[in-house]
Amino acid sequence: MIDARIKGRIIVEGKLILDSPLLIGSGEKNQQPDICVLKDEHGMPYIPATSFGGAIRHYFFDKAIVDEDDLENVYYFFGSEKLNKNEDNGIEKGQKFVQGATYISDLTLDKMSGIFIRDGIKINQQTGIVVDKNKFDYEIVEPGAVFNLKLEIILRECFDKEIFIKILSFIARALRNGKIYIGAMTTKGFGRVRLCDDNYYEYDYSKASHVISWLKREKGENIREKIFNTKTYSVKNNVFSIDAIFDIKSSLIIRSYSRDPDAPDAVHISCRGYNILPASSVKGALRARSLKILNSMGKDGKTLNNILFGYMSDSSDIKDTNKSKSHLIIEETYIKNVQQEIQRRIKVDRFTGGTIKSALFETMPLWRVKGSNSIVNIKLTLDNFSDRNSWEAGLLLLLLRDIWTSNLAIGGEKGIGRGILKGVSANIRVNDMKINITEKDGKIKLCGSRGESEKQIQDMLNKFVEDLVKYVPGEGEKYDE
Repeated sequence: MIDARIKGRIIVEGKLILDSPLLIGSGEKNQQPDICVLKDEHGMPYIPATSFGGAIRHYFFDKAIVDEDDLENVYYFFGSEKLNKNEDNGIEKGQKFVQGATYISDLTLDKMSGIFIRDGIKINQQTGIVVDKNKFDYEIVEPGAVFNLKLEIILRECFDKEIFIKILSFIARALRNGKIYIGAMTTKGFGRVRLCDDNYYEYDYSKASHVISWLKREKGENIREKIFNTKTYSVKNNVFSIDAIFDIKSSLIIRSYSRDPDAPDAVHISCRGYNILPASSVKGALRARSLKILNSMGKDGKTLNNILFGYMSDSSDIKDTNKSKSHLIIEETYIKNVQQEIQRRIKVDRFTGGTIKSALFETMPLWRVKGSNSIVNIKLTLDNFSDRNSWEAGLLLLLLRDIWTSNLAIGGEKGIGRGILKGVSANIRVNDMKINITEKDGKIKLCGSRGESEKQIQDMLNKFVEDLVKYVPGEGEKYDE
């Protein structure tokens, strides 16, 4: 019989800072806007314990390389119905559930940054224009908000405390490094959080002083140093990422509309007063161009696009399983070294060639600051990268080429030359290897972190494109619209 006597506790307290917008929907219908963030009884946003717990659990099982001997305690830590080892698959379902040893409180707001409403649209992949009656809006909690974190870990006689500390150390390091995302639209960079001001208190019930501290609700023994000095699990480094810097050739606008009647009709979208490049705009442009590239290769562009960028059926049936999460994570970034200038435009009657009355409007796009390069940062990451999906890396390289060579515009008003970028530098990571790309006087320079020659780097990148040419999706990978 399992000895489940409680022998102690570990309490984790800290602050969770929001580094990117957060969207955890309330699920309420007939609201204005269409999607509202979850709020408490005081009207303040909060992070439910279920969202936080699910995020750290998913990250651990997705990224940690766990020893087989530790698996049982891993399931004790998070909770599971999987109990017993099996020779075939290592884990066998038990006949009863195991309650997790972790207890998480809802993360209440400590410092507010603001709630902002953003617009979303659906683009027709064939025509490139907005689908009629498919505009929606949603609330976000802006970056900079701070939430209170409190997590309690129950230590029982049947648990291995040292394994629990290894698990906690792994999660704490990931949170401190901003590796965990919470809520909706995480593949568009939403929900990235970072842990700070964290402390770890242990109560050992075999010590009378610890029991008294627990009963009096005083701080226990601070084991923060032990948590971060513990050798924890290795992290899977199977990642392909592109971190590229571009300059704006002319101007750029991703529209946002003001409620002020004296303001311009459309301005570039901003967050907390800073101009941003939303991941949704980048993703939309990449998806449309990706479809053209794949179709020009004679491939089933729709199927491959759905595999890489994700897909969800238009059906309202909640049982519809014809959906797929995007393999590609795109970060929301800030745009630097730019200035906003109002540009007045008119609408012309195509029949007469004259100006249409009452059709004067103003836009305020971003322009380069004279004498300096604007900085537009695009960050793309393929998680769980392997030889099996190396074709996705090849497709991203072709998309990088098109943006780099000013052949792919991003944002609105492309028809009058906005949104065209030119490449400045790019850092490509292939697992543990890093590649730097720069351009000077029209010549591309490649530099590897391991001293590889330019030809070796070029051959490796070309191999990814060759994998794209050869790739044929399996039957279970098809997501049809």
